[in-house]
Amino acid sequence: MGPVAVKKTEGSESPPLRPLDRLRNGKMSLNAALLQQLRADLMSGRIAPGARLKIPELSQRYSVTPGAVREALSRLVPEGLVSFADQRGFRAAEVTLKELNDVTRVRIFVEREALREAMERGDDEWESEVLAAHHRLMRTARKVGDATAPESIEWTRRHREFHAALISACRSEWLLRLHNVLYDQSERYRLLSSEAGGGGRRDARGADDDHSRMVRAVLARNEELALDLIQKHIERTAERVRAAMKRGSDADAADGKPSQPF
Repeated sequence: MGPVAVKKTEGSESPPLRPLDRLRNGKMSLNAALLQQLRADLMSGRIAPGARLKIPELSQRYSVTPGAVREALSRLVPEGLVSFADQRGFRAAEVTLKELNDVTRVRIFVEREALREAMERGDDEWESEVLAAHHRLMRTARKVGDATAPESIEWTRRHREFHAALISACRSEWLLRLHNVLYDQSERYRLLSSEAGGGGRRDARGADDDHSRMVRAVLARNEELALDLIQKHIERTAERVRAAMKRGSDADAADGKPSQPF
């Protein structure tokens, strides 16, 4: 299946963005806070896929200089969250079924390899980190179907920390770097599908069960089982996203509209 058309959101049609002030603190520079806010807004759909990113408009919304916005957008291009073309400028990256499948396939390859090395090299401190990250994740509730709710945002942060803890004993900087980029891409699709009504309480419970089984397999140093579990966990998430994309496309087709997955 080729590219799937998506909603284009420009100007005043864009959903409201959170104030940049909420991210700023004594340990984060303005540029770092802007980069983090833009990344979060692109991943969550606050800035819609395919939307034209007008630097003067973003500068006003985030209360920063145009130069700071341009620098942040440029840094997000290699991450695949923003695209740039001469005469067209910056745009939020599109979402397509083809890309979702490719991201899923490569993420599985990278995360399996990173987890394998982490299990080989991990010590007691690593095991404690995995347990602590899992404990924090399990104690965090999320609002199913609303990825932008405060509790869902906190769950998303701790979910990322959990996956990072699993592979933190891996010594390959390139594997860890690639994992971060691929994880963000996967999360973008998951968050967009959640906002479109993808997933439910049963899926949330299934994810919790996945995490618990992964921890037990990792701590038991059962490499074959742990790698199988992480792969199936990623594949199940991708399948839920595909289902949400299909529902969106089918609904638009029934209404005689262009195919729009989210």
